[in-house]
Amino acid sequence: EILGTREVPADNSSLSEGVIATQPIIEQVFVARPEGLSDEEFETKLLITRKVISNTIYRELPEADSDNGFYVVSFSARTIVYKGMFLAEQLGPFYPDLTDPDFKSALALVHQRFSTNTF
Repeated sequence: EILGTREVPADNSSLSEGVIATQPIIEQVFVARPEGLSDEEFETKLLITRKVISNTIYRELPEADSDNGFYVVSFSARTIVYKGMFLAEQLGPFYPDLTDPDFKSALALVHQRFSTNTF
């Protein structure tokens, strides 16, 4: 059962026009855990659902062999993922949720990759 959806608030004012032109729509979906499922069973069902949704979209859209713009970052009751191609200092300002005092987490992890063209 889908409890609700929301477009994730984003402030792209510090990004270039070229980046803004390719900015995806970022949405969250909230799903109720069916009665009788443990947390682990629910996580497993969410993972399988994410795979089925992604595989269906990639299979049925003609542009699936290229970048069709659809990507499920995460579908979990435990983990919220905020993803993007940012410099570390751009992440917080881009996602206002991350600076909202009502938004609390025991852990936050930022992974930043650097291009190293060494050949």
